[in-house]
Amino acid sequence: MSIAKTILGRAIFVLIAIFILGSGSVKADNVEYLGSTLWNSCQKTVVVGDYAYSTFQDGLQITDVSSPSNPVVIGQAHIRMVEYDGYNWVIDLAVYGDYVYWTTNHDLLIIDVTDRTNPTVAGEFDIPGITYIICIEGNYAYISGSGAEYNFWILDISNPLYPEIAGGLHLPSVIYEINVIGDYAYIANGDNGIQVINVSDPNNPVITGGFIVDDYLLSITVSGDLAFTTSCHPSMLFVFDIADPFNPFLVESSELNRCEIPTFALGSLFYYFDSQLDVNIADYSDPNNPFIVGTFEFDFILPNHLFIEGNNAFVSDDFGGVHILNVANPTEPELMANLSTTRWLRKNMIVGEYAYIVDSFKGMFVVDISDPEYPTLISRYFHGDSVFGGFVDIAIQDNYAFLAKSHGGDLHIVDISDPFDPAGVSTLDLPGSNLAIFVSEHYAYLANYDSSLYVIDILDPSNPQLIGEYSTSSPLADVYISEDYAYISGYWCGIEILDISDPSGPVKIGNYGDYGGGELVVTGDLLYRVTGSSFSIIDVSDPYEPNLISYLYTEGDVQSIFLENNLVYLGIGSSHSLYGGLLVINAAVLSNPIIVERNISIQGPTESIVKRDDYIYASTEHSFQILQYTNSGCVYGIGDYNGSHAFNIADIISAFSKLKTGSPEASLLCECPPGSGDVWAVAMDLNNSCSFNVADVIAGFSKLKTGSPELEPCEACPPEG
Repeated sequence: MSIAKTILGRAIFVLIAIFILGSGSVKADNVEYLGSTLWNSCQKTVVVGDYAYSTFQDGLQITDVSSPSNPVVIGQAHIRMVEYDGYNWVIDLAVYGDYVYWTTNHDLLIIDVTDRTNPTVAGEFDIPGITYIICIEGNYAYISGSGAEYNFWILDISNPLYPEIAGGLHLPSVIYEINVIGDYAYIANGDNGIQVINVSDPNNPVITGGFIVDDYLLSITVSGDLAFTTSCHPSMLFVFDIADPFNPFLVESSELNRCEIPTFALGSLFYYFDSQLDVNIADYSDPNNPFIVGTFEFDFILPNHLFIEGNNAFVSDDFGGVHILNVANPTEPELMANLSTTRWLRKNMIVGEYAYIVDSFKGMFVVDISDPEYPTLISRYFHGDSVFGGFVDIAIQDNYAFLAKSHGGDLHIVDISDPFDPAGVSTLDLPGSNLAIFVSEHYAYLANYDSSLYVIDILDPSNPQLIGEYSTSSPLADVYISEDYAYISGYWCGIEILDISDPSGPVKIGNYGDYGGGELVVTGDLLYRVTGSSFSIIDVSDPYEPNLISYLYTEGDVQSIFLENNLVYLGIGSSHSLYGGLLVINAAVLSNPIIVERNISIQGPTESIVKRDDYIYASTEHSFQILQYTNSGCVYGIGDYNGSHAFNIADIISAFSKLKTGSPEASLLCECPPGSGDVWAVAMDLNNSCSFNVADVIAGFSKLKTGSPELEPCEACPPEG
């Protein structure tokens, strides 16, 4: 009698004599945003009374500025900027009483700020087309967009939660900015110049005058009888006399040497940023003979917006947060406060109830994550270099954090035994620019952009020593250590495998590919790599001859990777995009990995992903975010009961051996439906019936009889047949 027939007979006996598992269905995977901190990239700030309302990539931030030298952030509202119907980002905001009106490229959000410590989205208003700029005057909101009927709308907001369209116009070109003073709206209208609209009757706005220059107007700010507009290519300032709204005329023009600069006019003073990104204050009491009265020099910022309230100027910084200047004496503007915490977050690691996050400019931050909805910054380690050359990667072992510095190539070792007071222990200067670090036992391995892998003895953290070096032909992007092997990822040399049994003398023994860079994770005989818009699995069981198992196009620029069992978590985004995201890949079937979750809850380009329990910790360029991930689907290949990544006779033997004892592994079961208490063995449900019985055994042997069938990935419970 054949082995197959013997096993089939035993299987039938076991199934009939013992039990048959139930059936049902399980809901799909789910990602939910919980909380975030360390916001940066401020787009615009508007001040009303004692409060500053700022738009960030992650949402609305409210700051108490009653004491400008000591501003206090009192409230935040996370607003998801990316929608499933396409990209959706914040463009502008305006304040009306206890409400903030927030334009995205799709609609108008209404945020209730009655309790400024807890702003909440109270409603939204759908405006046909795309919305851009908003300006509020009296009980009306003036909004620009790109609708088929209008690109200039007037909304009656006397009932704040239920605005109504009062009227509108369609102007010939894109509306880039709106200023409303009294009965007139002054508009920067692209190649249609400056336009003046009479809005005294909101139901019937009328163009009264305009002036077209041989350029493309992008901004406008009005003070008294003067309108200041800017253009790009070339970058110019145009000053118009608007005393007669029917006949505006050009008074003065000058070169600015920088495109799309934030400007603000108040009284006879005009505030603007020059080509060095310093604030200049010019006196235009005689528009024909303006002159600069004062300048404030910033230390490397990228200004998005400028707002003057009283004696203070509020600068919204794309590289940080909000800077507050005292301009009471315009000849000597003075920095009062800097609300910029982070600039460009990179990697993070989770240890206990704390997250350790490095920033390319601002050092290392320690965040208490015990309450995932309210992560709290508790401390910071700063290395003194606030411009370039900050930290790009982190590794933690015992009570020490090992930080890889880019420009300058330093290794910093920090004592984190007290998370509230991280203390520098030592620094080792290395050539070039480090991009990645991995710590194993008492060695730190640093991948360097200057084509070298450095091996550092860290047995004595106070006195690290360079003991080994391996040079290759390409800048290195990442390094991963597994047992006696180092796996390095090069931009032009692919993956190189080094024997590091002697850490002082790494020796190359294998190579895969000739390009790519990207991050690596190694477990057992498998190497998982992301590079560009791809994910691949490589067999490294023979380190001398690694072989590709599978390749998957991700449709997004993958920045980071984290592996947990058969699930691979990928962070999506790049420095060229505002948008990030999360991909979850089921890699149970090595030859056929599949995407089981494509979610855009993460805001901003995702630099680092860590998964622990049900939480995902993501560092983006703009913030540190915590999400909850509930995987109620299946992560195994159909038929692969013993987890060997293949389906053969051993799986049937293993399955029935465990079923016979009445103690199958819980990880191989699905509850159908959730909460019912009924389970079925997903790994052995070979006919997709959401049950495990004789029919599955017959189906299994039928597949085995045809040869060595490829596994089918089980994407959901029940799998789709």
